[in-house]
Amino acid sequence: MASSLAAELHCAICLDFYSNPRILPCQHSFCYTCLVQILKAPPDQAKAVLCPSCRQKFAIGELGIDTFPRNFMLASIVDKFQETHLETMTEEKSKPCDLCEGESKGKATKCCKKCEASYCDSCFQIYHPMRGPLAKHVIQAPGKVTTAQHQEVITCPDHEGKELDMYCETCERPICYLCDRIGGHHEHRVCDIQKAFARRKVSF
Repeated sequence: MASSLAAELHCAICLDFYSNPRILPCQHSFCYTCLVQILKAPPDQAKAVLCPSCRQKFAIGELGIDTFPRNFMLASIVDKFQETHLETMTEEKSKPCDLCEGESKGKATKCCKKCEASYCDSCFQIYHPMRGPLAKHVIQAPGKVTTAQHQEVITCPDHEGKELDMYCETCERPICYLCDRIGGHHEHRVCDIQKAFARRKVSF
């Protein structure tokens, strides 16, 4: 139950707990800093923001992202959840490395949910290099609550931890939100990756 609730309290852009969440007119919420990050122009020059979830465009006033109200209810729920689960998360963050040998084990700094193993910095470089098949694994900090859905996602090679959930029709390759917003695909034709897959499946 706690893991399921935690997933709902994570921002779809940064995949971490909401921080200063702002609610768009479409009722989707995102962290303040995440909304600033996906703007296609400097905050003081941007005229609109595109919702990463439903892709509706909303005008931005003179206040920039502050045009959108803070989601106080969501912020309160996140704070209470983190307070309630702080002790458990702290214990998980102090977990020793699973690969270190001997009694003196290093402190785990990274956790691979796919491998179900925790690594210190040294062992991670040796046993889990981010290349080949391992490059598709989702790496998180120890103690971060996740769900099976987040464990299986394929992440962007250009933006660490961001899911490849969009498709660039111009380049004919999967991309993430940040590739579309601030990366090299921001002026390309993009669509939802599921729709692109469905169209290609029919063509074959």
